[in-house]
Amino acid sequence: MDAIASHVDEIGTDDWFILVKVVVQGRAAVMLYEDGNGHEHARQMIPYTDFPLPEIALYVCCSLGGRT
Repeated sequence: MDAIASHVDEIGTDDWFILVKVVVQGRAAVMLYEDGNGHEHARQMIPYTDFPLPEIALYVCCSLGGRT
């Protein structure tokens, strides 16, 4: 959740929806930040993880109070 929060401002879409895919590759992982329409906005490598699933998708909806 901290990794997602650190990217919200730079990758927020017009409707502030972000699709985050976490894909585990051995003991490492990659987090893909997309707009839900297949457009990648950011990518973050995680050098070590013990996350138990091979992948997961998280749907993030943000309200940034008064921001346009």
